[in-house]
Amino acid sequence: MKRSITGTKAVTTALLLLAFMAILASPAVVTAASPDGSRLNINTASVEQLTALPGIGTIKAQSIVDFRTEHGPFTSADDLVLAPGIGTKLADRLREMVTVNPN
Repeated sequence: MKRSITGTKAVTTALLLLAFMAILASPAVVTAASPDGSRLNINTASVEQLTALPGIGTIKAQSIVDFRTEHGPFTSADDLVLAPGIGTKLADRLREMVTVNPN
């Protein structure tokens, strides 16, 4: 006997299929490091560039830029914790993705 999907199962299957297709069609995730593997310079990065870092949204990125503008350049990646909203755990995760040195 041949079984067919009907009712709720059909709707659920269709929604799952659409969600999967949307994931496949979405643009690739932007990474913080450039294609050549270099790190993002937190002393020159824009808000938009900073938001490519994991855990950094627009508000935290703006906080980094505002802190840098008011207090001058960061001297090390560890100084990120000085910017409001950036905690030790987040700074630890970002340490290998950022730099304060010009390329």
